[in-house]
Amino acid sequence: MIPVNQDLIVSAVEKVSKSVVKYVHVCKDRYDQLFRVFPVEGVGSGVIIDERCHVLTNNHVVDEAQRLKDYAN
Repeated sequence: MIPVNQDLIVSAVEKVSKSVVKYVHVCKDRYDQLFRVFPVEGVGSGVIIDERCHVLTNNHVVDEAQRLKDYAN
């Protein structure tokens, strides 16, 4: 294990923690054998990357999503 200065980690977390989007509500529509729509809901996380509040997240969080809702601070 690489030794890490705990104060550096705490400082880094304090600097970026306000940029973390805690919950991104995702709704994806799924279809059954009779082509009926069933919404599947989930959550993910991301980071605000600019002044316009664009969020960077993993592709699997939003892939095929029909709706997103940001529950940021």
